Amino acid sequence: MPIVPVSPDPAQRLGYLLPAFINLSLPNAAVEAHSWTRTNGNQTLTVAAGTGIGPDGSESFIPYGKMARAALMFLCTDAVVTGHPIIPVSQTYRGFLKQLGVTWNARNCANAIRQLQAVAASHITLTTTKEQDDATSTVDNERFTISFRDHMVFRGARDARLADPEESHIELSTDFMRLVSEHGAVPIRADAWRHLLERSKTPLALDLYVWLSYRLYSIKMPVRISWAQLHQQFGSSGDVVRFKAKFRAALEQVKEVYPEANVKEFGDTSRGSTHGIMLSLSKNALDSRWASIGLCPAT
Repeated sequence: MPIVPVSPDPAQRLGYLLPAFINLSLPNAAVEAHSWTRTNGNQTLTVAAGTGIGPDGSESFIPYGKMARAALMFLCTDAVVTGHPIIPVSQTYRGFLKQLGVTWNARNCANAIRQLQAVAASHITLTTTKEQDDATSTVDNERFTISFRDHMVFRGARDARLADPEESHIELSTDFMRLVSEHGAVPIRADAWRHLLERSKTPLALDLYVWLSYRLYSIKMPVRISWAQLHQQFGSSGDVVRFKAKFRAALEQVKEVYPEANVKEFGDTSRGSTHGIMLSLSKNALDSRWASIGLCPAT
């Protein structure tokens, strides 16, 4: 049996995500296809469902929704903090949800476990295209799986028996650990993340928060991004008109925990033809004054 390190305190101040999972998002809702593609500039993320069957007989699927994002944050954070590929998983359902920073209820539990297994089994391709001149371009593809293996044993939430800490764990793949080391993982305010995880109805607020946290404090000059580009990057389904409404609502939620985020719409709003948003240099989200407001949710 592998030696399993002690998992970090789920109440720690920072979480971590790879840049690819910040710039390009998972589906917001379930998709029937076996692969999922999002594009941002010259980068494309393709997620393919892995193989494997869950305890209820269900086959693997494309991870989606808030719980998939919580599972991905959990795995990335443990990989960064421990530097070890083997991620221990709590032996009880209640303990597992605490690891994810999710409030306990039976529905959350069942979905969270399914999403963790789907994330762990996923096959990822990150494609980067670079135009060198009018006739030449280069295409780089990085392919990896999230985990090499997983072994899950769950007991009931009220089961007080102590379990062998080696029983339940996910072993991250060598390629995933290499990406964490080479590309670097982006620190995310865990209290703000959990606040949005609890309060937001859709994953879009989570995606926007980590993206703006990553982008805003380091940009050199204002950047304009069209609604079409935003829809291609974040929109899971539906047309651009509906996406705009969802984006604006999610942005308001993000500004509750990142009030310094300098994001404005641009275009001819008087004629109803707003073209997109403009990002400007902002205070680092890690240093946001939200910490002094006292809104941090209990874990």
